Amino acid sequence: MTPLVSCSPESATPSGPACSPANPPEDGTTRHRIEFQGKDRNYLQHLPPGYDGRTRLPVIMLFHGLGDNADGILAWTQMDELADTEDAIVVVPEGGRTDLAWDFSAGADDPDSDVAFAHELLERVKDTTCVDERRVYAAGFSNGSTLTMALACEDSRDFAAFGAVAGPYYDPRCDSAPPRPIIYFHGANDLIIPYAGAKTIIGDLPGVAETLTYWAAHNECDTPARTSRVTADVKVSRWTGCAANSDVSAYLVAGGDHTWPGGFDRPDSDGIRATELMWEFFSEHTLLP
Repeated sequence: MTPLVSCSPESATPSGPACSPANPPEDGTTRHRIEFQGKDRNYLQHLPPGYDGRTRLPVIMLFHGLGDNADGILAWTQMDELADTEDAIVVVPEGGRTDLAWDFSAGADDPDSDVAFAHELLERVKDTTCVDERRVYAAGFSNGSTLTMALACEDSRDFAAFGAVAGPYYDPRCDSAPPRPIIYFHGANDLIIPYAGAKTIIGDLPGVAETLTYWAAHNECDTPARTSRVTADVKVSRWTGCAANSDVSAYLVAGGDHTWPGGFDRPDSDGIRATELMWEFFSEHTLLP
């Protein structure tokens, strides 16, 4: 199998020539609108300080949970603060339905789907900012997590790695996707999206262990996973030796509920910070030319 992802030390080096002409938009967080299938869709865009419009930067596309919005998930995850430190672009779209939900069941072959919307929004971002196309990542919470993992199911080279929190997803249509690097987080006491799987407010979802086993098999990883304790309350399972460097990591927070570990409302209570661990994982994965 031809590798799609590199884990080389050069991963952090911008790929491709400088963007030209330089036409840098305003840095910081700004609100934008894009027309998709005849409807206006909203998104936030965060550019780091000193963005010059010429240097190619990595992009994190961040998806909120059911009933939340772009402002909420950006504040909760503090992904904008990480972007300022790591010199990255963060794009935070909002669900198009009245309940701000994401439909993760339909693929990109459905032109009205949220998966198709994510790809079209990324094209807009590439057209209007200076993007390192080899370092584009998807991340999400709950309903946004399931959409993130649905994006991993696409036969696409748009995203180099995926970070998901509290929303497992794998479907037979994922079988035809290339190997995908995935980092995942879940609280053992999550009652909204139970660890063991259940019929939830966003649909029937499989158990976390079952889902990650599917992804590890899909990525042709060595089994079983190696599990170790990160803190007294957190264990991590890692599947390595995967095809195309598509390793899978999963963090289980004992006593954790339906939350983003280490988010702004609980920076020390979970023992880990999902935002920082995601970025470390993303930084290790770059699409090969």
